[in-house]
Amino acid sequence: MDKLSAFLLCLTLPASVVQAVGVNDNCSKIPGHWQGIYTLKTQADCSVYNGCTHLVMAEASYAGGNKFRIKLNPAVGQGGVFEIHCEDGNISSPVNPGNSVSLSCDESNHCFVVYDDERLSSEMAKQ
Repeated sequence: MDKLSAFLLCLTLPASVVQAVGVNDNCSKIPGHWQGIYTLKTQADCSVYNGCTHLVMAEASYAGGNKFRIKLNPAVGQGGVFEIHCEDGNISSPVNPGNSVSLSCDESNHCFVVYDDERLSSEMAKQ
């Protein structure tokens, strides 16, 4: 797995969660299909991947407790499967600590994830 793939694994953020919590907990809304983009931040990475911004999709499923399994499928680069944790609406990823991930859902259950680290940023919406 190349370096970009490791970073992309953290995106999925874009992920969904079903756990024994209240109905209004955003973690419970993680499972499902997510789509969005990721943007590389350095020209060197953009050159390697033939552009800076690419499409990405993810399938998120509940893995037990506060864990969710993410199957990441970027349009460019390698995908993979990894786990994230979500507790009280806060996502963390043991795959790539030190990143910034925010999950928000509106009153109509439209959910969005924004991911940022030193190498790339991503925005995804649950479909």
